[in-house]
Amino acid sequence: MKNSLICLMLVLFAGCTQEKSSKQLLEERADSFSTAFFNYQFKEAMKHVDEESEKWLQYVATNVTQEDVDILRSQEEGASVSVDDIMFIDPQETNADIRITVHNFLWHDSIGKPGRIINEAQFMLKAYLEGSDWRIRMEGLPQSGK
Repeated sequence: MKNSLICLMLVLFAGCTQEKSSKQLLEERADSFSTAFFNYQFKEAMKHVDEESEKWLQYVATNVTQEDVDILRSQEEGASVSVDDIMFIDPQETNADIRITVHNFLWHDSIGKPGRIINEAQFMLKAYLEGSDWRIRMEGLPQSGK
């Protein structure tokens, strides 16, 4: 009886301390980046991208107008994100395409004009494994597949 109880405790303990899979870590990274990016929290979004992508975040940040800030402040809730699919694009699972859906976000159709709130759109992100950490790679501004 005592040995059974010890075995049960070991099994329960092992189940509680399992490390997250690479895919779970990637999903968390994509969610954290997207939530920050689509809520115009560019400093937070910067934590989730590689160095080459920083220029795109800086570009977006420098084009935010007072009208955009006013639109964002008038919203009752911020943008929300769901990670829909993760597709590894190499056998080693070190590069991935991630499909996300974003709800209730400010989007710009063109520079110099105020943005508008979009109810829902899908986007694709790219990510790669750097050591044991996933990084989002921006090769431009996110494009909606609507």
